[in-house]
Amino acid sequence: MNGWQEIEFSIGLRHVLEDSLALLSGNEIAPDRKDVVLRDVCSFMEQAKYGSETTAAATFVASALSATAVETYALLFRHLDSNFKSALDSKIQTTADVMAKLCRDEQLDPENVHVAEDLIGHLLSSLAHERALSVYAMLETSEAS
Repeated sequence: MNGWQEIEFSIGLRHVLEDSLALLSGNEIAPDRKDVVLRDVCSFMEQAKYGSETTAAATFVASALSATAVETYALLFRHLDSNFKSALDSKIQTTADVMAKLCRDEQLDPENVHVAEDLIGHLLSSLAHERALSVYAMLETSEAS
């Protein structure tokens, strides 16, 4: 299983995304959990943004950072392209910016928060659907043998 598939099925990623939605909605979570969630979601979205920029510019730099960024972007593209089409890259940019501002405890633009909530919500939904399909496929395979 490659790196992004491991991330894709990670319970940790889903929890971070769920907690990110809670924070964007103004809900409080434990301060230590909030720090971890913000660090992880900001890193994830920055990687996706960098992967989007790298892919669009076709300027791959042979580094682990570029590979991780492109894999992260590929994960988002695979799960969200059908929902957002050509707007995906701008929604990733907006979401990364919103999460960075949230990390710095800066004022958030409600319209941009809505974009971030929409992207993260669709990603969570798609991840849950994909996970359910993979579990179903594993069950079918085990029953067939």
